[in-house]
Amino acid sequence: GYLRGLGASRIVPREDLAETVKRPLESENWTGCVDAVGGAMLARVLGQMKYGASVAAVGLAGGAN
Repeated sequence: GYLRGLGASRIVPREDLAETVKRPLESENWTGCVDAVGGAMLARVLGQMKYGASVAAVGLAGGAN
């Protein structure tokens, strides 16, 4: 697929990350993220990004919080 062609080794569906977390920072899990919805899910993923990672947030349909 397209993301694998860009170098993605693992593609995680949103449903796999749906657990609510109350800590601002979690274990570093990701080196990159493409998010088209925003909201709580984007906030969760940002708390799991590795140092120096990249995030492409291309929409805020889920809210700007």
